[in-house]
Amino acid sequence: GYFPYILEGIWITGDITINVELESLEGQNMPPRNFKVDNQTAIATWLPPGIEFVTVFEEGFECGSLPSGWTQEYILDSVPWTVQTGGAGMTSAHSGDYNACFTGNFAKTKLVTPELDLNNAICPTLSFWYAQVPGSGGVDDLKVFYKKSKNDTWKIIVTYPTHAAIWKYEKLELPDVT
Repeated sequence: GYFPYILEGIWITGDITINVELESLEGQNMPPRNFKVDNQTAIATWLPPGIEFVTVFEEGFECGSLPSGWTQEYILDSVPWTVQTGGAGMTSAHSGDYNACFTGNFAKTKLVTPELDLNNAICPTLSFWYAQVPGSGGVDDLKVFYKKSKNDTWKIIVTYPTHAAIWKYEKLELPDVT
């Protein structure tokens, strides 16, 4: 939402540009752009803060195997994630030559990224492509989890329990990252 910015004890006698910082997004200070007050109408106008988005981690699995630092946590049975072209009903990767694939038939295995430092991130997000084609055991549930530290417990963000016959793009806001 928006928060009011109040100027007290300032008389405006002409067009003026003021540099201010709006506090929002969990205490992160972000300056608005082109903040101006018209001296005839006393109307303030500005553009929203310019936020630069930086990719802190990206993986396309193009090395043909699980990259260094990635781990797997076997929950039910010891069925690993693999890196291959398509798989589980898909004939190709979404982009490039390879993708991560899990064909478990009731097995459960977490595919875990290397630890990421998101302490200074503003609105961190996770984006990915996925597909889920039914196998002999039906459709696996794709679940996205996160945890704040190595010793913390996993917290679920979302579950995708239904058939997805084509690659689907998802972008999730990561909650409570610090």
